[in-house]
Amino acid sequence: NSFCTLLARATPLFSPHVTPNFRQEATNEEMADAPCAGCGKPMGYGDYEVANDKEYHVECFVCYFCRKPFPNGEFFMHNDHPCHNKCIDTNAHKPVEKKKDFCAECGNEIPENYEFLAIKDPKDDKVKRMYHPQCVMCAECGKQIGDKKYGISHGKAVHEECLHAKQTYKGEATNEFSEDL
Repeated sequence: NSFCTLLARATPLFSPHVTPNFRQEATNEEMADAPCAGCGKPMGYGDYEVANDKEYHVECFVCYFCRKPFPNGEFFMHNDHPCHNKCIDTNAHKPVEKKKDFCAECGNEIPENYEFLAIKDPKDDKVKRMYHPQCVMCAECGKQIGDKKYGISHGKAVHEECLHAKQTYKGEATNEFSEDL
């Protein structure tokens, strides 16, 4: 649309994207092993977001500056990162100081460049809770999620193999895992 084109020409530091991202479902092994553009971990199976030709876990598709989601689907790319327009206006010319994250389970800080799990809050799917990998247990088998592939079922983390075992036991794939990371 012409508004987006004009805005992109007027502000060359970022290119606007108004609801161009779309949710897809990863169903093949190649996509499951591809890295998320947000966290770098394998995509796994289930839903994911596509923006600017990059795939993100649904929970990882958040503003680079404030780490909040895009509730109306509007985002802008700034230095190859999705951002809110107001966050770009506020932060674009400042050195990036990321907000500190704390583990929702143990309460300790999640250091910068430390791997973490971002899981939607079952009470509010716009809120993502951050966890140390060792603090998240599989809702099916009770073991640590760690660095294994996992999905989300009813707001709880489930190992990929437990997810497949549960689906096989039921005799069919269900949509209850549509929030998989």
